[in-house]
Amino acid sequence: MNKTLFLTNMKIHRTLFIIINLVLLMYSSIMIYMFDPEGANAMIEMINMLPKSFGTAFGFDTVALTLTTHIGSYLYGFIFIIFPVIFMIIMINSLIAKHVDRGSMVYLLSTPNSRKEIARTQFASYVMMLVALFIIQTGLGVLMAEAMHKGMLEVGPYVQINLITLFVFLFVGSIGFLASCSFDDSGRSLSVGAGIPVMFLLLKMLSGVGEKVEFLKYFTPYTLMNMGNIMNKDNFTLLSCLALLIASVITVSVAIQIFDKRSLNI
Repeated sequence: MNKTLFLTNMKIHRTLFIIINLVLLMYSSIMIYMFDPEGANAMIEMINMLPKSFGTAFGFDTVALTLTTHIGSYLYGFIFIIFPVIFMIIMINSLIAKHVDRGSMVYLLSTPNSRKEIARTQFASYVMMLVALFIIQTGLGVLMAEAMHKGMLEVGPYVQINLITLFVFLFVGSIGFLASCSFDDSGRSLSVGAGIPVMFLLLKMLSGVGEKVEFLKYFTPYTLMNMGNIMNKDNFTLLSCLALLIASVITVSVAIQIFDKRSLNI
């Protein structure tokens, strides 16, 4: 791995990293503060006012009676998908395709580093920032929950849903990285790298609209971000993370091979 290139990526994307962190922390603090174990009836009335398909699509179809399920339903059903998607799209597209498109890849390739080393360094930058993002969110989430509702958060399941979400975006990021390594034009790379994660989100939302389209949940990794399965199914977290890790390694390996072998228009 090229240390200089790695640190440069950290510097370039630190503003984006800070913004996404602050936005997620804002939503987390609001949702944790809003939890009222005695206010379930009010929540039921609010949910009943929503169109059924709308509530289900955004994960508001069930009433969470504990702080843990409350966080799992209202944060990880949408908020902790859409903002990490934004982070992934912006960062991943800038790692390879944008350098090729702008011609700056010439300078990277003129160094003693091989194409494979450059590609590995670029993806490692994304992984490092992704891990840091979820360490911060998990740690501060626990602290906020303890400060506002002492002893009510089940820390184990909360850590597990963050771990699964981390691996989900490792996999989704690997797809974006494959697109970034496959196209010279950053526009086409962005279309594929952003289009697939957004399609996954649409499939998740559509799968909750009705029984006829419920099968769509099997075609999106976001389905794995489910607090109910984490709490009720043995080894769900372990198996989910293992499957996502294997899929990510395969996808990134293919991406690096494509970048190493193909002709670059620079």
